[in-house]
Amino acid sequence: MNSASPPPSVLGATGAQPGRPCGVCRFMIGFGRYNLLVRIGRGGMGMVWLARQKALGRFCAVKLLDPFLAKKPGIDERFVREARAAASLSHPNLVSVFDGDVFDGQHFIAMEYVEGYGLADIIQMHGPVPLPLALRWLQQAAVALEYVHGKGLIHRDVKPHNMLISADGTLKLMDLGLATDTLDTQHALTMTGDVIGSPSYISPEQIQDAKTVDARADLYSLGISFYQMLTGKLPFERTSAAAVCVAHLQDPMPSVQLPDASLTAALDQFIARLTAKKRDERFQSAREVLAALEPWLERHPLDESAAAYLAAIPFQERSVRRLLEAEGIEMNRVDDDLTPLPPGGMTARLHRSGPDATTILEATAAGSRRPVWLWLGGGMLLGAVLVGGTVFITLKMVLPQIAAQWKARANPSPPPTEAAARQQQRRAFAEQLFADARRCPEAEWPRQKQQLLDKIRTHLQHQARVQDPVVLERFVATMGTMLDDARAMSPAEYQQVRLKLIERWMSMGRRPAEKPKPAAPPPPPEPQ
Repeated sequence: MNSASPPPSVLGATGAQPGRPCGVCRFMIGFGRYNLLVRIGRGGMGMVWLARQKALGRFCAVKLLDPFLAKKPGIDERFVREARAAASLSHPNLVSVFDGDVFDGQHFIAMEYVEGYGLADIIQMHGPVPLPLALRWLQQAAVALEYVHGKGLIHRDVKPHNMLISADGTLKLMDLGLATDTLDTQHALTMTGDVIGSPSYISPEQIQDAKTVDARADLYSLGISFYQMLTGKLPFERTSAAAVCVAHLQDPMPSVQLPDASLTAALDQFIARLTAKKRDERFQSAREVLAALEPWLERHPLDESAAAYLAAIPFQERSVRRLLEAEGIEMNRVDDDLTPLPPGGMTARLHRSGPDATTILEATAAGSRRPVWLWLGGGMLLGAVLVGGTVFITLKMVLPQIAAQWKARANPSPPPTEAAARQQQRRAFAEQLFADARRCPEAEWPRQKQQLLDKIRTHLQHQARVQDPVVLERFVATMGTMLDDARAMSPAEYQQVRLKLIERWMSMGRRPAEKPKPAAPPPPPEPQ
């Protein structure tokens, strides 16, 4: 994007006068060769930021590997594999990746920034996609897969969440984090028995043995995605991931149920071939899918319904200029050299949660100059204020704290048990969940809710030791409803029920107390 001077409304977003440097670049983070500008979302493996590559002066998206995931064996290898796999590809229907590295212990991938939305978000916001438009997005996804498969790669995670729609209606496939080289079995990322992929879109052979999949698994996931485009929902909506996997293995695909009965039957037949349980009964390649699509595209040209659907999508809200303006970042400051974060502090700061998650650093720009006497005078004044403040704090706060410490030493309380500490962590986790849910903007809530539910699922599995998949998904669904309820409450209403919501969360996964075993009866007296 061109970095020419923006209109005064953008230049003055941080309070500076147009054409006059403000001296402080708010919200931006120096990250090696990049400036991280705005946190724009979260992918399957970590946070995604709108960034500026300073050397080339271009905007891009930088994906950061989640530090929690980085601790799992093989995840960093998978992250590097995504960068390598995507960087070797160049196609109009693929998101370009041009850099991948580690900075201050933080793995990252730099890629093309697409001014648009994920297809999953579009379906969530605007409902089913008109048939003419859905056919063309299916065609573009198939073209991208034909190219990927031709390079000897299998995507293995094809779904609307990994399809970006740009402002001109172009579909771009992204996120090759699960991609494998069909010729490279030495560095395979899965072990026998692992299920790799998204349960709602996974092929039967991925469930049975992930190491035996081929390009036809991507076509199955593409068929599920096409069904979701046309209906606005998933074909197999079950109460747990395990039940969804069973449905992929056994249940027939439901009908798309369009108003036109003959059109419905033809589409059902097309989708059934894409999603056949036995891969030998599917289309055998993306090229075959494209050939079968040609008569459909001829019979269903783009019409007013497709144009109206695209026009309703607020693509302008995802433009670089609009994102920077919303965060109060001046366009002429995005290439500034920022004060680096302390060594080792990068990972913790980039993944903070809360309202100030992007307001992490106020770094002085290199181009800002002030007289030396101003800095000296300000320093002396600040020192005087600090000394006076220290005396005040000592008199008002420190002395009572010292007295309380001496009292505590005289009457020491027992240290908290491990169980009590774990309960405190769970309570703090719930407090943060409800706080994040209540302050999330309405437009971002569907995506944010899914991220929170993923966190809840992981927490219940590892902290509360919930192993039964049916019970786990029931707890997750209950928490989803509780988060929705909390968002709908006024501040006063929420404060009244906050503790009840948290206590209900605390009860999930809590093991019932074991009943004491009855005492054994005394032995009979020995005969005399």
